Amino acid sequence: MLTPSVLAEEPSPASELPPSYTQIYARIDGTPELLVSFQDFYQYKRRNKYYHSQPPEAEYASFLEGVKREWLEQIVLQNYLQQQKPDFRVDNNEVDAQVARFNEQMQNNPDWPLVKEAYLKVYRQRLLRDLLYRAYKDEFEKSVTVSEDEARQFYEQHPEKFTQPPRNRVSLILMAVDPSAGAEAWDSTRKQLEQVRFRIVNGESFAEMAREISTDPTAENGGDMGFVHKGSISNIADEALAKIVPGEMTPVLMLLNGMALFRLDERLPEQHHSFDEVKQRATGLVLQDKRVASWDKFITDLTQQAKVEILIQD
Repeated sequence: MLTPSVLAEEPSPASELPPSYTQIYARIDGTPELLVSFQDFYQYKRRNKYYHSQPPEAEYASFLEGVKREWLEQIVLQNYLQQQKPDFRVDNNEVDAQVARFNEQMQNNPDWPLVKEAYLKVYRQRLLRDLLYRAYKDEFEKSVTVSEDEARQFYEQHPEKFTQPPRNRVSLILMAVDPSAGAEAWDSTRKQLEQVRFRIVNGESFAEMAREISTDPTAENGGDMGFVHKGSISNIADEALAKIVPGEMTPVLMLLNGMALFRLDERLPEQHHSFDEVKQRATGLVLQDKRVASWDKFITDLTQQAKVEILIQD
């Protein structure tokens, strides 16, 4: 097991650091990386995902491999930047501030005086690598571009992403009923709303009745729900609306929160948008995918090109 706490290993003589501070865990492009560096990164990732717990046994192997991959990626990227882009910099003030805060938090730890100097180097290195990784990834992704031809090809290959489903403009009168109420309360409310429906059929205003008696937030707008698509309201309402034409009302319907009366005001068919209408969205979708793919290829190639020797096995 390679992942104990970097502050709580097997006892060493009082004047000596724990063994992981001198053991070489790996050589990456010839440069030694101490075991404590990997242990520290592992504990950081474990806390982020599992808080105070350990990875479940069924997840441990894949979690460990993922941590190793991320650790290697950060190291090989740091090496790449030092060699190929020496002018790329991040703000060390952010790192210095975090190191100072951590040092302050550790003052009451009895092991801290022994490992302080050595561990803060490890801690600072992790922060710097993480900051470099995020900053360069952000800069790299910003350099990725999408041509109009790429956006158009995506648009043509994924018509469903640019097709608006059928929509209904609907108005609602809802008379709320406590879900735990008995059958008598539900029946009484149904009869009241059926009387309202009768009055509307005979000429009274749906909107005025909604303002007067509806308990739904749309009451102040005369019950107008705007355009809704299938699945955005209850299945019962969808089925009832499918059977009527604009201008007609559904029967009184029993919903989970009360009795409802819907009016279909307008029906719009499925609409496939032209490329010009959705060009910006298509470009954004392609750009998002292309950035992810481009970065994954870059960092994977970089890692595969590195000479990695793991000297301590699990």
